[in-house]
Formats: sequence, C-alpha cells, structure tokens
Amino acid sequence: MLDILGYHRCGVVNVEVGSKKVIAVIKRRCAVCGKEITIKVFEDYTYEGGHYFGNLKDVMKEVGLYDPNAEDWEYEYWECPSCYNK
Repeated sequence: MLDILGYHRCGVVNVEVGSKKVIAVIKRRCAVCGKEITIKVFEDYTYEGGHYFGNLKDVMKEVGLYDPNAEDWEYEYWECPSCYNK
C-alpha cells in the first residue's frame, strides 16, 4: 500500500497525531482544482489529507495518452477535501 501512495519518494517521519504515528508525508495535486495537498500516512496505513481514487495508468494506456517516461505516482487520482465534498 505504501508503494501505491508514493512512500518510496517521501521518506519516513516519526510524528504522532492524536494516538496515531505518522510514518510518511506525501505531496500530491488535486485532480479537480490543481491545489497541492499534503497526505499523512499512519503506521496502520490509513491516511488523511486527501481522497485517493486509484491509479489511471491503465486507462491512459487504453486511450493512448500514456507516457512511459512519467513516474507511476503521476497517474494517481487524488482529490482535496474541498473538491471531494462538493
């Protein structure tokens, strides 16, 4: 799961939020508004700060828009809390 969330690109942190320990912080862009969002990944692999809908790499391949030089995380679909709640 951490690989899906781009864990290998963000490093490990040891901060507690409430009773949960944050093991990683990742930055992504909202697919709707383009705002940068900060996602905290906890030791139980739950996260907060954004809403993840999956990886669009296979879809982009099907429609001919896949760039093999792009990183896998660039095909992740994330929404910020504001856009998700609209």
